Amino acid sequence: MLGTTVDDANSAIVYSGGWSLNHTADSSDFNHTTTTSTSAGAGFVFQFNGTAVSVYGCLEPHMPSSATYTLDDGAPTRFTSADSDAYVPQRVFFDSGAVPLGAHTLRATAAGPGLCIDYVQYAPSPSSAVPTAVAPSMPARARTELRVLLPAVLLPCAAVVVAVLAFVVFVKRRRRRRAQDVVPEDLPYTPSTPYVPPATGSSASGKIPEKALLSDRPPEASSATPCYEEAPPTYTAR
Repeated sequence: MLGTTVDDANSAIVYSGGWSLNHTADSSDFNHTTTTSTSAGAGFVFQFNGTAVSVYGCLEPHMPSSATYTLDDGAPTRFTSADSDAYVPQRVFFDSGAVPLGAHTLRATAAGPGLCIDYVQYAPSPSSAVPTAVAPSMPARARTELRVLLPAVLLPCAAVVVAVLAFVVFVKRRRRRRAQDVVPEDLPYTPSTPYVPPATGSSASGKIPEKALLSDRPPEASSATPCYEEAPPTYTAR
């Protein structure tokens, strides 16, 4: 058994001429499929990078098959199956053996209808030994998740920190402005001195003139009865 198995229905196997894809219920058929030639001259080409290649097929009852296989520019190799009374799965049709490491091309040509191909196996080179369907390793997956999660976590946290810092600066500035507007309560109160106009004339001695005192008194209400030049008119009821 070689390292990598390629199913007959895989697009890596390029068919030409008449071929028929068969879906089988036999568990011995790889992936439950086989591909059978329907005419002479039908062929396929398979390219790989490695050190060996093999072709596996099936034998139908009383239906021998024959084909030629050519690897790169080598001589063709013919394989003809014997007649069988029963169905024979996973029969080796071609085996290249060890070949130099590198890129190679395998060509096959059916001699007639009935050539049943199940799968191709090859020994890959170290650079192509990792199957494309293999899931990434845990460290690589962890790094991928970190690259996705870190921005999603750090960006909101950074926004919160910036908002908190801005709020702290705002509160400090507001308290500083209020402190500048408040008058200190512990300063002593000093009443203002009333203004006294300078003395003039006879009041130079410091006494207030009598005339000034009299003029400051409010006028007294007069008790005299008001006089009228003419008597008020009288009205007689009729």
